[in-house]
Amino acid sequence: MEKNNNETPNMGSGTTQIFNFNGDVHQFNKDSHVVNEYIYGSDGEMTHKTTAQKQDPGAIDKPHIREEIIKYVGGLFEFYTSDWQKHYIELWNDILLLPEVDAEIFELGKQHDTLFNRNLVGNIISFLNRYKLYKDDFNANAMTKALLKYNNKGQSVREALGENPPTNICEAIKKHMDTKKYF
Repeated sequence: MEKNNNETPNMGSGTTQIFNFNGDVHQFNKDSHVVNEYIYGSDGEMTHKTTAQKQDPGAIDKPHIREEIIKYVGGLFEFYTSDWQKHYIELWNDILLLPEVDAEIFELGKQHDTLFNRNLVGNIISFLNRYKLYKDDFNANAMTKALLKYNNKGQSVREALGENPPTNICEAIKKHMDTKKYF
């Protein structure tokens, strides 16, 4: 690669180069890595192409992420009834091990500053209201504030607390709740 007097790289016509840049990383998704490709055309114009590639799903530290989810829903401790305060950790461990939940809980989508699908967790919190886990009427605004204490970067699950999870997850949780007794 040659440089001219203006320190502009001269790549030649149609040449593709892949550059590795060092510096600060402001967003991190351990499920994927990004490849930036810069292509110099015959007219000297540079085009930029970014592609994301998924890493091996086995690279996800599921036990650690499950612990993070338990800490997250632990922010609702004061909302649980006294009976559920004693059992919410066991309940959430059981839910997170359901194959239907396990298949989706690690898919982040566009969510940042988290290791898990925060919206799905919010949907499950909403769905669990039918099992009388919470002391008072379901208050999504108050719960959102409590959950923001875990991650105070302004990432809200308010909208997710108003929706149920996908049907297959609802059915799996319902089946689980119908068969397991916590107290």
